[in-house]
Amino acid sequence: MVTTRYDKIDNLAFSVMHELAHIRNHDNAEFRVNLADYDHESPEEKLANAFAANALIPDAEWKKIPKVQLLPSSIQRMLTGWAQENDYNKWIAIGRISHDTGMYMFKSDSSRRIS
Repeated sequence: MVTTRYDKIDNLAFSVMHELAHIRNHDNAEFRVNLADYDHESPEEKLANAFAANALIPDAEWKKIPKVQLLPSSIQRMLTGWAQENDYNKWIAIGRISHDTGMYMFKSDSSRRIS
């Protein structure tokens, strides 16, 4: 379900791609929202999450990000440069590293907001 509950570009882009994956993967099946699936990551949700992440930044490219110290400022600086060099939105890259590591302490700027 695409909402602006999180009014950030990385959340919106991921949500749109996630829902498109459901449409792509379920052909003519009946669509329904099952909130329990979101909390427990059913196989369908895992597949949609993987599709969305890979569609926004292909896994092969994501594996090439430079290594950096585990300091939010260092990670943010490195990912911003990497995203610019590889023509990705920096907030999608920072959002993905946040999801992958559980680290959400990055400084936002106005370019992340969609509202």
